[in-house]
Amino acid sequence: MFVPVLSFGVAGVAFASVLAEIVQFGMMIYLIRPELNKVAVSLQSVLTGWIALLRMNGNLFIRSAVLQLCLSFMTIYATQFGSQTVAINSLIMQFSCLSLFHWMALPLR
Repeated sequence: MFVPVLSFGVAGVAFASVLAEIVQFGMMIYLIRPELNKVAVSLQSVLTGWIALLRMNGNLFIRSAVLQLCLSFMTIYATQFGSQTVAINSLIMQFSCLSLFHWMALPLR
């Protein structure tokens, strides 16, 4: 039986967002599972790793922060068009994050 998805409204978008988050979490666990056995964790190694990562990818962090700022402004602007527009905007961002997991996982295979 066909259920018209567009009639779900904001509740349907909220459900789709939760479902997207669950799928993203599952994909993350699936992709990093083989690497978890190789990691020896200590506070010193974590701090050293974060400092090296920020030195190497500082500009990437700034670009990502600006992108998040743009997405936040887009969401704020979408609130002028109603709650359904904001919900759909949120769903589009969830699907874009989901597709990014796929593209980031390609080098791991």
